[in-house]
Amino acid sequence: MAKGKFREYDADQFAVDFWRYFTSGVSCTSEGDILRLNAGRNNALWVIDASGEKRRITSLLFQRG
Repeated sequence: MAKGKFREYDADQFAVDFWRYFTSGVSCTSEGDILRLNAGRNNALWVIDASGEKRRITSLLFQRG
């Protein structure tokens, strides 16, 4: 991605899109990639999982399924 073409992704919009993804029932992309959430301790995003448990997520990535 070219730095000059970068468009800021608002944190509130990301939170809404992230919630929509988890409530959609979609398990992978159309190309078969699966969203992987990595837990950690540094600079974490707090997420409440499907079981109602709080989890710290330090990175998100799409992995070939």
